[in-house]
Amino acid sequence: MANIAEIAKLVLERTQEGRLAWEATAGENSYLATLGNQSVRISRGYDGMESNAPVYSLSVLNKDGLEIENLSTPIGEWMKALQERAFATPIDKNTLPMIFLLARRRALEVDKELDELAKVLSAR
Repeated sequence: MANIAEIAKLVLERTQEGRLAWEATAGENSYLATLGNQSVRISRGYDGMESNAPVYSLSVLNKDGLEIENLSTPIGEWMKALQERAFATPIDKNTLPMIFLLARRRALEVDKELDELAKVLSAR
């Protein structure tokens, strides 16, 4: 039986391979990839503490758009141990931030936009 940690690893792999189509959502820091009857959403927020550290969240949504599972960072040692017991799958602390970064770049077509800007700047 698959678990959310395994799904996160697969999402990262498929995103790195360019096999997932990510799109921006209404939220500025949230991106969505639809896969059959399910969707995967990656989001970034902030913990609201003094450090205001980023918090990344990977959600699996069912066909009705309801969240059925979620995995979030930051992954401290206590959270990592808890997740490994719950999911029986270790997850690297960089997995969710990397998914977010890649999803954002694909959804916003960052490479294409930068290429266009470079052409305009070169022509001046």
